[in-house]
Amino acid sequence: GPARAVRLGEAQSRIMYTTTDSDGAIVPVTGSFLESGSPWRGPGDRPLITYAVGTQGPHTYMDRLDQGHAVLDAARAVRDAGLGGTSAQTPVGIVGYSQGGGAAASAGELAASYAPDLRVQAVAAGAPPADLSQVAAKIDNGLYNGFLMYTLSGLVESEGISPAPFLNPRGVQLYTETIGECTTSAIAPTSLVRTSSLTASGRSVTELSRTEPFLSILERQRLGAAAAPSAPALTVHSVFDDVTAQPHILSFLEARFDGRTPVSTCGRG
Repeated sequence: GPARAVRLGEAQSRIMYTTTDSDGAIVPVTGSFLESGSPWRGPGDRPLITYAVGTQGPHTYMDRLDQGHAVLDAARAVRDAGLGGTSAQTPVGIVGYSQGGGAAASAGELAASYAPDLRVQAVAAGAPPADLSQVAAKIDNGLYNGFLMYTLSGLVESEGISPAPFLNPRGVQLYTETIGECTTSAIAPTSLVRTSSLTASGRSVTELSRTEPFLSILERQRLGAAAAPSAPALTVHSVFDDVTAQPHILSFLEARFDGRTPVSTCGRG
């Protein structure tokens, strides 16, 4: 994180690898490989966790296929390079939080068809933005309008449309200023701004999300509408979108790598 309060791994490597975007094009992406210095005491080979971080910058933000592919190809890149002793037999876990939770959930849904060569044993998605129409309604006009700008940027990039016809001059200015910034810098300019004051039609982002072309675009990004994950999956969420589920996620992963059958918790509070 930005505070650099936690040190992870004995060996750390920055990697560049290729993935497939939603248009089928091969594109370069980057990630990090962290290798634990602690001995693996579980059964079989040491597992590999492919982890998708929360919101940090725009890129192809909220594009379900781009994000899911990138998460899976990160694991493939590490395995193919043999980093940390990984191999074709290495069990894989998929984990993510917030934007990364959406990426992890997408990767879980896509794994069987896109990356059947990976031995995916578990998927844990923390606070995934599963239905972007509902997410827009929740954060519209609030502190995180910058994330709406990120979403607009990511989706117009993948859909090949221009945001200009939908924004007024002030909206275009804030959009341009926001999408080139990292998270903390992107939040401030648009925080608590009424989004209806930024659109050409005078409608809010929530209202626009319920009309075309955005209605169809957001529906294509909806998690849970595609194939179900082929591995046991845990989804955790909270009214306040916090991170207290981490111990539960770690226990879930440990049990899957130990070969224990998961007990369904669907319907529990």
